[in-house]
Amino acid sequence: SRPTKAEKAAPERAPRAPRQPRDPSKSKRKRGNPEHQLQIGVREYLDLALPPRHPDVWWTAIDHANAASRMTGALRKARGVKAGIPDLHILYRGRSIWIELKAPRGSVSLEQKDVHLAIEKAGGFWHEARSREEVRDILLGHGIRLMAHL
Repeated sequence: SRPTKAEKAAPERAPRAPRQPRDPSKSKRKRGNPEHQLQIGVREYLDLALPPRHPDVWWTAIDHANAASRMTGALRKARGVKAGIPDLHILYRGRSIWIELKAPRGSVSLEQKDVHLAIEKAGGFWHEARSREEVRDILLGHGIRLMAHL
């Protein structure tokens, strides 16, 4: 029989060898983002513990995800976005409280250490937290009345 047009146009391929199972310890692909998951969990907790109707507290998360491109990074820098800014900012009765969230194996960068010192020098409070419980303890340590508990 004669080959079809599609068969004529398609290059000949050698048969594929069966795939070998991958060694998970050598995988370069990230399996989830523990710090991102922590940030979401903390946000869910703070929505309950420090709702917008709370009389003494205002808070926000700070979105400073990695720049998707050099151009995005340059635009952020032009607008004054600083490297090392903590993930959460909480205002409580005139106090400026900053919390850097870290995954269990995460570490604070040099830029974050510099910001830590600058915040404290300016009279603010800087904390590192690795769980919702640590965030709760930081808030309680500042005397903040929580409207929900873990």
